[in-house]
Parts: sequence; structure tokens; C-alpha cells
Amino acid sequence: MGNWKLRGPGVSERSAQYISVIIPTYRDWDRLALCLDALAQQDLDQKKFDVVVANNDPNDIPPSSLVLAENTRIVNAPEPGSYAARNAALYSASAPLLAFTDADCIPETDWLSSAVKFMEQNNDVGVAAGRIKLFWKDARPTTVELCDSIFFLRQENYAAAGYAATANVITRRSIFDAVGTFNATMMSGGDKEWTMRVVAAGHKLVYAPQVVINHPARRSFAAMQRKSRRIAGGVIAKKRADGKRFVLPQIDRLIPSVRVARKLAYQEQLYLWDGIRVFALFYALRVTILGEQIRLMLPWTRYKT
Repeated sequence: MGNWKLRGPGVSERSAQYISVIIPTYRDWDRLALCLDALAQQDLDQKKFDVVVANNDPNDIPPSSLVLAENTRIVNAPEPGSYAARNAALYSASAPLLAFTDADCIPETDWLSSAVKFMEQNNDVGVAAGRIKLFWKDARPTTVELCDSIFFLRQENYAAAGYAATANVITRRSIFDAVGTFNATMMSGGDKEWTMRVVAAGHKLVYAPQVVINHPARRSFAAMQRKSRRIAGGVIAKKRADGKRFVLPQIDRLIPSVRVARKLAYQEQLYLWDGIRVFALFYALRVTILGEQIRLMLPWTRYKT
């Protein structure tokens, strides 16, 4: 877990920029290009913000077709993991406000202007958890897309529980100075760990629905399984880091959830058959998480957080 102060190269107390955007990327140049295009269309003056892209695979050279605006630069982040990459970008960022998003996200045109306005009007807020709108590739979503959009990346729920996803987080440089940077050893859940650390230190975290990012829903079951395994690993690793020597798997995940069924029943415009398929898929993911927890508790298994 980083605990150094953000006074590295490129950081100026007299910076004319209001906000710095930080984006980690790993072999995802095509989707990053769409994100950068959206940032080039922001209604905030381009001179009032900069964009720092952290390339988490320096061996993967950016394609010549990738166009960078004058306020955008790429820094190499060789240490594995998106949170290590975000930390690398922090050193190069130059503004007092910091905006985090992901390479596959598409910001609304007023994302940054709304973020700056919100933080200026709410000086007591340390972290603003912006709205994450999931979108589908086609007009008719797949079962996987439906499941992802109904159950995952619900930033309003995260904020109510005292944490946030870095797909859309606005914060202040002073917060990092106060509580330290992301835990660079974590492969999953580092945003939750950091934002909960912020709250535990007495800083305010609130939901900001007017600060909007668009995020593609996952389209394949394999992608959702990978995410579920990372979540399971992160939970086990966090408990071990907290000194819990014996960690029990969540056997209750084998029991079909009444809460999930009720949530699906109240979804508007969700046909019965679609709801049944989403329920079955969500249950399969619960079993995936349980299986990964059991695997990670085997004595010969090692998981890097």
C-alpha cells in the first residue's frame, strides 16, 4: 500500500489545470481511442485538464493510429495491475482534482465540467462517486449483458456502502496525500480498499449522479467468470491480509437467492424467460466464486492480491 506524498515530477502547486484524468490500460488501444475521443469532446476547456494514460504493458507499443491531444500523454507502468498503473499515473498528473476512469469507458460531454462544479460546490467532499451507465452493444441485450447491467457496477449502491468503483471517481490530490495511494499489490478490489480507507480516515464520500460515465456491459460469460474469480481472490487475500488465518468459503452461495429473484421480478421490461436465464447465469457466477474460494484455500495455492 502506497503511503508517499504526491509531489513527484510534473506536479505544480500553480498548475493552471483544474483536473487531471487518469486512465490505466492494458492492451486495449482500440477502446482507449474511443475514450480519448470522448475526452476531446468535453465542454470543459481542454487547457483546464490533462489526461494521463498508464500503459500497463510497456512492451505493447501504442499503435500509430492512436491520436493524442496536446493535453494527453502516456506513461509506462511496468508493475502488473491496474492499481499499480493508477499510482504510476498519479506521479505525472498535475491538477488539484483527479478524475479516474477506465479505458473502455466513454465519458459524457459534461463529465469533467460537472465533476469540477460538484467538487467546488462541495468542499467537504473527499471522494465523489460518479454515475456509471452500462450500455449494450446492440438494441437487444444478451443474457450476459442483462445480468451485468442489473447486478454489477451499481455505483449508487457502492457509495451508500461507503466505497466506489474507479470507473468513475473524482477526488482531490490532498486525499492521496492524507491516506496514501492505491494498494499496488491488489489485482482486484483496490478501488474499494482505497475508498474505504478514505472514509475510515474521516473524509466524506458521496454519490454524484450528475457526473456520468458510460461503461459497456460484459458480453461473454467467460468475461464475467474472470471478473468473479478476481473478486473471490480479492476477498480471500483481503481477509488474509487482515490477519484472518482461517477463511471459510461462502457455502451459502449454493443456495439460490430469494433476494436476487425478487430484484429480477421488479425489473421493468424484463420478460419472464429473460429473467429466468439471468437468474441461472447469476447463480452460476455464485458457484464460480465459491469454487475459486475453495481453490485458493488449498495449501499449494498462492494468490497475489
